[in-house]
Amino acid sequence: MFLPKEERDAAQILSDALARDGIEIHLNTTVVAVRMEGVRKIVDLMCDDDKFSVSVDEILAGIGRTPTSKA
Repeated sequence: MFLPKEERDAAQILSDALARDGIEIHLNTTVVAVRMEGVRKIVDLMCDDDKFSVSVDEILAGIGRTPTSKA
């Protein structure tokens, strides 16, 4: 699910807005490889047993962070 900790309606509104801007969201997908073909950036993805490639403008990586707080 896209943004599982948020309200379902809010997540749907954001997902629709991103799609209108041409942004694709691939859920439950693993990045297998990233490569350059000339000046093009290509990302190889795996979803279930299907492997496919997409050409991308930019590659963004995010990592989960847990804040350190003292009670």
